[in-house]
Amino acid sequence: MGFKEKIFSVKEGFVKEILFHPLLFVATDLLQHILNKAASMGVIKAPLCYNPNSNFPLAQYTDDTIIFLQASQANLFKIKGMINCFSDSTGLQVNFNKSSLIPINVPPSEAQMLVAVFGCQLSSLPFPYLGLPLGITKPRFRDFGSLIEKVERRLSTSWLSMAGHLQIANSVLSALPTYVMCTFKLPVKVIQTTTKSSIIVFGRARKAYPKCPPCQLGQSLLPKIQRGLGVINLQCQNNALLIKHLHKFATKQSSPWIDLVWSLYNNSTNTPLLSALRGSRWWKDIVQLSMLFRAVASPVVGDGSSTSFWSDNWGGSPLKFPCHDFSFSKNKSISVKHFFNSDGLADLFFLPLSHEAFWELEQLDHLLASLNLFPDSANAWTFIWGSSAYSSSLFYNHHFKHLPTHPIFGHLWKAKCTNKIKVFFWLLLMDRLNTRNILHRKHILPPNIDRNCALHSDDQEETSLHLFFCSFSQSC
Repeated sequence: MGFKEKIFSVKEGFVKEILFHPLLFVATDLLQHILNKAASMGVIKAPLCYNPNSNFPLAQYTDDTIIFLQASQANLFKIKGMINCFSDSTGLQVNFNKSSLIPINVPPSEAQMLVAVFGCQLSSLPFPYLGLPLGITKPRFRDFGSLIEKVERRLSTSWLSMAGHLQIANSVLSALPTYVMCTFKLPVKVIQTTTKSSIIVFGRARKAYPKCPPCQLGQSLLPKIQRGLGVINLQCQNNALLIKHLHKFATKQSSPWIDLVWSLYNNSTNTPLLSALRGSRWWKDIVQLSMLFRAVASPVVGDGSSTSFWSDNWGGSPLKFPCHDFSFSKNKSISVKHFFNSDGLADLFFLPLSHEAFWELEQLDHLLASLNLFPDSANAWTFIWGSSAYSSSLFYNHHFKHLPTHPIFGHLWKAKCTNKIKVFFWLLLMDRLNTRNILHRKHILPPNIDRNCALHSDDQEETSLHLFFCSFSQSC
């Protein structure tokens, strides 16, 4: 696919080495093979959780590389020799002065010796990697300072109209925090600070009243069809992006972290998403969203390992509502797989059962008789919007589906006119134009000031009076 235009020549300001960048992926793959070979021969030692049948722990993205290994002088000396051989064979030089060594559970004196061996800087957790704070603890508010600073800098303009501020607020909030929200659950203070900055810019568009935003914070975060301004709700967007990890885990998609977590739950009778919160802070934040995931998803049972017998909607409705057998169950979080493969009633229920529970148990037997498990097939999930594929945008829209709508707002934002006119008519429909009566109700004007219309002195200055009933506007 091309265009009938003359070929442009490479001039100053163009990175001529850009054509070499795709080969970086081939070169970095070579480093992975070198470390795998050295680990299999026992030359270098990986951390304690290393699986000999898998790749040596290495995180790579183009020229940003993280190597995980045991903290010993012999390991570092051998790794440095391999990196030098890699540099000589590929021509990609490694700048050790810009590299960092991050020791974990290593005494300070030993850490200084390791830095001297490798010839790099000494750093500590958390440290930035690809723009994200990487550490073993949950990121705090100060770790997202650079993100908040970028958002406030982009929103600092004061020479745009309100429509322009609305456009730039949506552009900034949909671009800058999204990359971070795909990985971390943002602290509440970060979301409040970022969202409040986007609302303040609307007040700047009103030069006479810069501290008077046109609407409340909650109103601006609603979709446009639900009488809002369509500013992105960061908390809902954050949940929608993180639930994507839950879907990948529940369907057992191919990923190193998914294989690692599932290996920890192989011998557990509980559904992983309903188990006790343990592990890293990242995993705890993901598991805490399992109730939201179950509210919009229904499982199609495969091997039954990720499906809760009592809580998931695999039989048409959750079995625990209402169910006497659930009150006698020994394990409220048992999976369909382990319930189906149990040895007897004594392993599942506290005996003896009541008459109602025994009658419901017969109904469960009929349900289990029609159930077939497929050990080699992962569970599939269908969502409430009628698709088997998860979409963060559909989840975000479903969050506001229960709110009342009015067709006039749909016609307004779809109109073929400039955004400046659309925002003006939105203010008109929501009764948010800065008339004297509105400013008096917001306690901006002094109570003793005249609130009558300058052109129609007998009535108070109202929006409907200005546009429809004023004699001056009717004559125009």
